[in-house]
Amino acid sequence: MLVFLGMMLAGCGGAGGSLQAWPTHVDLGEVDFLEPMPTNGYNETEIVLESTGDSAVSASLAEADFDHLCMQGFTASMLPADIGKLSSDQTYSLFVGACAYSAEDGERDTELSGTIVVETDGDPESVEITWSFTPVLGLGGDDTGL
Repeated sequence: MLVFLGMMLAGCGGAGGSLQAWPTHVDLGEVDFLEPMPTNGYNETEIVLESTGDSAVSASLAEADFDHLCMQGFTASMLPADIGKLSSDQTYSLFVGACAYSAEDGERDTELSGTIVVETDGDPESVEITWSFTPVLGLGGDDTGL
């Protein structure tokens, strides 16, 4: 599953907890599912959450599409998953990668997309990070079977 990375400590503050994420869109590109899948999913990407207000903010991973994504340290059954309280200027890293698609549902060669939602007790009340990838099978050009 995809990855979460630890927290890096910074300062504390007064009032007004706030959380920002970057990037706000994760494009995992074309993913060749014929290649062996890396431990943390294909094209793993870091998402940094930062407490940018004057005081600490609590955060939890509220929504993620585990039918398509891997997130190290998280599974669908854990949601909502506590990330913890971030002091002012403290960061937390989530790592996301492509893990699966449904050929039966016609998802091959079609861009898949969705949203990861992190809820906070600050402003904004939730942060949304969109994601996308296109599952392909690298068959060397001609995949018609002829």
